[in-house]
Amino acid sequence: MKKEDEKYVQFPLFLIREMFIDKKEAIEKIFNYGIYNYSTKYHYQKREVAKQLIYDNYRGNLSTILEFQIKALESDIIGIDECAVFDNKGEYDPSFELFELERIFSVNDELYKNAVEHYQMHMAFKSLGITGNIEQTIKSAKEIERQLPEHEPMPMISKTHLFNFRDNVKSEIEIAQFVAYIALRSIIGGKRQYAKTNKLHIVSRMFGYASHKHLPKKLTPAIKELLKKYSHRYHIDKVLQHLELNWNVLTYSNNIRGMYVAMENKISIDALALAAETKKQKNRINELKNAKAKAKEKALQQLNKGQQLNKVTA
Repeated sequence: MKKEDEKYVQFPLFLIREMFIDKKEAIEKIFNYGIYNYSTKYHYQKREVAKQLIYDNYRGNLSTILEFQIKALESDIIGIDECAVFDNKGEYDPSFELFELERIFSVNDELYKNAVEHYQMHMAFKSLGITGNIEQTIKSAKEIERQLPEHEPMPMISKTHLFNFRDNVKSEIEIAQFVAYIALRSIIGGKRQYAKTNKLHIVSRMFGYASHKHLPKKLTPAIKELLKKYSHRYHIDKVLQHLELNWNVLTYSNNIRGMYVAMENKISIDALALAAETKKQKNRINELKNAKAKAKEKALQQLNKGQQLNKVTA
């Protein structure tokens, strides 16, 4: 697969909090929210929504609520004649039902809203090349949405990475690399080429928290122990080194507080170093200017005091 063909899903950072405890469950939740979020970006037309609803009604692929709403219509047209919709070659032509369903949509907002959601989810599953239960995915995603903290970081991760980590046994250090990669992506964001951060910030995000100040006072013993471990310089340095060698991550630090991080597909290591050193030079120049300004102010104050003293003694 070409890199430009890779599919990404976006999800709230807090979903990785349980990655070390139950990797599969955590990734399922990421997928559920990611697919639902991905689906909301799909544009739709009323006729296409109606076509999908009619098709899945005959195929028995509707959610419980849509089945109930269709049955409640008691229509003499919708869902009456499967043979008229699918010919003997299996071709799908629901034109005789479309007009009726579009008319119903115009007076039944709730049905139309659920039908649009169903259509968008169908398109998302199709685009991502994923199969699953639309109803259960929506239910899980909306529950996650209700728990969404204000200003929660929303990182993105590729479908390939998610499947790889869900379907294969991974060691602790491999999981640590995975969540650190997600942490860095959440720090850099989607629009910037690079970001300045520090190891404490990275570790906090590895465990699903926006920053160190968001870490709760009480953690489960297992998570507390892992957090302590990866807060140690040796272990976080090892994780970051793995990311640089195997995950297309760039880091740069040279006599500066913190470090600069980036992804190889957005900037080269030379450009990252130049940006970091340029910023460092600007900071040094500003510090020098500030020091001179303070020295000038201090000197003027001393001169002023001296002049005042001379006037008194004159």
